[in-house]
Amino acid sequence: MAEEKLPVSFDPVRFAKWGRRLEGSIPLSQMSRMTEQVTELRGEVSVALDCSMGEDRVRALRGHITAVVPMQCQRCMDEVEIQVDSQFSLGVVDSEAFAEKLPEEYEPLFIEEGEKLFLKELIEDELILALPIVPMHPQEECKAGGMSEDDMNLVQEESPQESPFAILKDLKI
Repeated sequence: MAEEKLPVSFDPVRFAKWGRRLEGSIPLSQMSRMTEQVTELRGEVSVALDCSMGEDRVRALRGHITAVVPMQCQRCMDEVEIQVDSQFSLGVVDSEAFAEKLPEEYEPLFIEEGEKLFLKELIEDELILALPIVPMHPQEECKAGGMSEDDMNLVQEESPQESPFAILKDLKI
């Protein structure tokens, strides 16, 4: 069942037991930790989060987020819109011992019994992890372009042919 409005917080253990599904969107303007990565906090993140109890008794949160995030191209320094389409699987655990027993498909999410999880913070974490380390336009679309063959030849001509360690052979020890 899809929720009409996303909750601010929820109990992932109870939601997993009930098999709840959360769907909706969160404005990027509410994600203050992303201000350093983006050029502007505009747009929104679409969220689909399935909370379930797996066959292996793992309380699982399986999510899918999509967004268009404006970032600065590190080649031409203009704005580039990064398309994010990311899926994640979290296993809700309350101790390191249970985290070690999780199947490989899950990342551990440490939550005490009865503790609430802030949905916006969870989605913001996953969005930050999904962003590229070095955002760039595709080379053919970038104003800076790529290096031409002539530029590559020039760089190769300027570089020394001799090894930087060649000077060591003349040292007398």
